[in-house]
Amino acid sequence: MLRKWKQMLHSGYFVRLLWMVLLSIIAALVVFAAVIYTSYGTLYLSSLSSRGQTTAAEICGGLESALMDYSTAVDELAAGRLTRQWLTQSPPEDGGLSLLRQMYGYKNDFTEEAAISVISLKTGDVLSTGSSSLAPGETDSLNWSVFRQANETDGVAVHLTAKDAVLEDTTRLALAKVVCGADGQKLGYVLLEAPRTTLAALYHMPSTGYASETLLLNPYDTVIYSSAGAEAEGLGKLPNGKSTEQAWSGSRSGTLWGGAYAYCRSDLLRGLILVELPKMQILNFRSSLLGALLLGLATAALVSVLVAWRVAQTISRPVHQLRASMEKFRNGELDTRVPVQRSDEMGQLEADFNLMTEQIEQLVGHVQQEQESLRVAEAQALSLQVNPHFIYNVLDLIGWCARLGKNDVVVQVTVNFGKLLRSILNNRDDMVCVRTEMDMVRAYIDIQKLRYAERLQVEMQLDESLEEERIPKLLIQPLVENALVHGLEGKPGVGRIRISSRREDGYLVFLVEDNGVGLSEERLEHVRQLKSQGMYNIGLSNVQQRAQLYGDERCGLRIESKLGEGTKVWLTVLPQPETEKRKEDDDVPGASGGG
Repeated sequence: MLRKWKQMLHSGYFVRLLWMVLLSIIAALVVFAAVIYTSYGTLYLSSLSSRGQTTAAEICGGLESALMDYSTAVDELAAGRLTRQWLTQSPPEDGGLSLLRQMYGYKNDFTEEAAISVISLKTGDVLSTGSSSLAPGETDSLNWSVFRQANETDGVAVHLTAKDAVLEDTTRLALAKVVCGADGQKLGYVLLEAPRTTLAALYHMPSTGYASETLLLNPYDTVIYSSAGAEAEGLGKLPNGKSTEQAWSGSRSGTLWGGAYAYCRSDLLRGLILVELPKMQILNFRSSLLGALLLGLATAALVSVLVAWRVAQTISRPVHQLRASMEKFRNGELDTRVPVQRSDEMGQLEADFNLMTEQIEQLVGHVQQEQESLRVAEAQALSLQVNPHFIYNVLDLIGWCARLGKNDVVVQVTVNFGKLLRSILNNRDDMVCVRTEMDMVRAYIDIQKLRYAERLQVEMQLDESLEEERIPKLLIQPLVENALVHGLEGKPGVGRIRISSRREDGYLVFLVEDNGVGLSEERLEHVRQLKSQGMYNIGLSNVQQRAQLYGDERCGLRIESKLGEGTKVWLTVLPQPETEKRKEDDDVPGASGGG
């Protein structure tokens, strides 16, 4: 028994199968644990975040409610008759006692502490329910802080501040409104100041259920109030790199700084209420959850080892018998068969293996035959599309010469054309060497030179090392024909065609360029689509299809042209493998010169 186990341990398939099953089980357990950890952690953090946002919203609601009460009091006092009388009479009747009683009436209605003051611009006097930030006669400060905001609005100005240069150090919320006379002239201000203790009382109204820091910030990230104490308040008290820009430009509530704080924005107060989420509570929850999951994973891993061992042993032993035969089959011996010696599932598997290999062998043979037949048929069909197009253009040249009475030219063209047709219509081989293809091109050029005479100049710069490479026939001649007929036909003066070739990364690249009339951008885009429409595109479309049929996606045409300057056409083809040498009875006549 021990010897068998050692043999299985040294069996590559058994070890791989063992590890595969073991790792699959452990991976599934790890993924499950990760999902549980992530899901519960996310739900817990979401719950804490929701509670924090709710707390921030409750604090925000309390602040806005107090602010509305304060704003109403300031607005009513600024519009009140007693305020205007006190600001306009000098000395005022009853010394301002009636106004002071009214001010105390508003103050007593407030839930939290706040001081109300009326400031006269005329005398500099200050009438206040408490210790005012301004001493009588200090009118220079009325152009700063909350007073400057009051001067810029018709309503009540709201100002959050921490250690303001004008107001008292304890003031955290200030409201002010300008009092104007009947003629619109400023008479003074009504000022309300809420100290830090008022904000502290409003912040402690909601219960978060855990100890955490709460903050109130203004749009300049100044800490107006911090539950950590007054020493944590003021400008620049936020940690380095912390910014609340997201809270001011995004939704009204949410979380900041990686979920460390929940916030609620008060547009009425122009302040941001932050509630810190409890770090230790989050860490303790994660630690407890992780510990429980790790213990479960360790137990499951031990069970997985036993299960994986048993599964691997059961499967690998009979499968090992098929290994040698499958190796032969994988190496291409499609006639491999396995002796069937069992009647159980493994015996059925061996019989199915034999049936499968036999069917695959037959299918491979059929597929190879069908692919070769399809390729030949498709190539021949495309070649038949090219031939009529080419014949039409040459016959048109013969007719043109006949109408002009150039009988000797007609004879020469007809003789050369007959020789050229023998090579083109020869369907015994779809492949020709580059040398033969270029001979056909030269034959075509010789025919056209009889028509154009000195108006046609052709230059060839061919890589001689490519001459014996085999390519599909009639790929280059249609490009030369298009350059001549559609590029130089309507061009006055001498027309030039340049043909070049090179080898590039295992491909053969041919370039046919002319100095003809060129193509407009719109026409060029149409031609680049290479649709087999019209006499212009049929030749290019066939070249494109046959180049890709015998090559890959890199093969085909690339066309560049400028109107009035000429056209360049690049043809990329894949050289074809050598086949049995075929005796060519129909040789293409050699050209007298390519230009």
